[in-house]
Amino acid sequence: MKIASIFDMPDCCSISKIKMNKKIIPVYAINLKSRTDRKKFILTQFFEREEFQFYLVEAHDHKIGAIGLWITIRNILKDLVDPNEEYIILCQDDHLFTMGYSKEHLLYCIDEVRSLRADLLTCGVSGFTTAIQISQNIFWVEKFSGLQFAVIFRKFFQKILDANFETVIAADLKLCELTENKFFIYPFLSRQKEFGYSDVTAGNNAKGHIDNAFKNSSENVTIINRVSNFYKQKLIMTVPLQNSESPESIVIPTYIIHLNEKRRCLSDIEKQFTGKEEFDIRSLKACHHKNKQLGLWLSIKKIIEIAIENDDDVIIICREDHQFTEHYERSHFINLIWQAGILGCNVLIGGMGSFNLALPISDVLFWIDSFWSSKFFIIYRDFYIRILQEPFSDSDTLEMKFSEMTSNKMGIFPYISTQNDFGYSGDTDMNNVKGQITNLFDEGSRRLDAIQKAYLKYQLHGKTR
Repeated sequence: MKIASIFDMPDCCSISKIKMNKKIIPVYAINLKSRTDRKKFILTQFFEREEFQFYLVEAHDHKIGAIGLWITIRNILKDLVDPNEEYIILCQDDHLFTMGYSKEHLLYCIDEVRSLRADLLTCGVSGFTTAIQISQNIFWVEKFSGLQFAVIFRKFFQKILDANFETVIAADLKLCELTENKFFIYPFLSRQKEFGYSDVTAGNNAKGHIDNAFKNSSENVTIINRVSNFYKQKLIMTVPLQNSESPESIVIPTYIIHLNEKRRCLSDIEKQFTGKEEFDIRSLKACHHKNKQLGLWLSIKKIIEIAIENDDDVIIICREDHQFTEHYERSHFINLIWQAGILGCNVLIGGMGSFNLALPISDVLFWIDSFWSSKFFIIYRDFYIRILQEPFSDSDTLEMKFSEMTSNKMGIFPYISTQNDFGYSGDTDMNNVKGQITNLFDEGSRRLDAIQKAYLKYQLHGKTR
């Protein structure tokens, strides 16, 4: 690997030296020797930016671009960084400063996340899962893509150096695995230049892919902000369940849909509700259809018709392979139903195998944008007619429909419901593998646990807005 100071390059590309009393940030820009177009581009990005000490690093050439990038990053941290530097900027040769960039703002954001004991701060992301707004411009992030311009703090160096990179995943995703203390700046100060090809990620080779990715990422930040502000206002209106409506006096109509007539399933679901008098159990054999998901949807519509006829404010629908977790407790559960209803919830989910964006609303309630693999739903009156009127195609699933139909859906965490892993599924063939279901719910639980911890951490430290 070769490293060259920008001061060793032709005068037209040089950056003026900065006075010693000003902060100079070391920047290590990674470039494959063969990519001369990218080299020329990245030099123009740093021309006359006196806040940076720029180094151009020749990338390790590997047949798998992600591995070559990871090896280069390790070499930079191990061999090239001055031991006195508290942090560096890791840069790729497709980094492009946005119109929102300023030296003062970058330094302010770095100081802010340093107070949060950050390991990593990225200045622009092409995609992310969940993010929590910590301050006006700083977001904690669960997982992100986009490592074109990122601040790496020294305390994170050794963990990177010690990490294995045996499986081929992207370097940004690998860094996300290694720390919970990661953040991004918004509005973005950096984005990727659209070259029409990628040296690291084959999926980025399509023309326009990068531009669309950053556009979608920005839109998702806007969604998170809107959702967060909406529920903050709603929470002000939330009141505890009144004594006249104590949890002990409430009984909820609960419909169990049988998709599979195996005796083991029926016996197990009956045991789940033994001694739980808060549930008024009503069993319903699923409507028979060659498309199991459509049969399930028709069954739910039948239940909704019954709920409307009975004038029920809220009902529970569960599947035969639902099982309660150790976190289920009657009073807690009833109060969550009450609180979610006050917040305008249409569907409250007891547990799920996977999801896309999840935003904490309270310590135990999460707004969810889309989800999969759930066996226990609380459905509110305001959503009844929507269900009856909604069309259902051969390619649809129940969770897909609920995800599309309403933005007012929430999940409970810790889960009160999971799926009994019988090794087969009555409605999804892909789950007919022993352990598949358990792994799905465990992964969803791990993700929500990390998000919940971040939410509580920054709320307790007075960092959330």
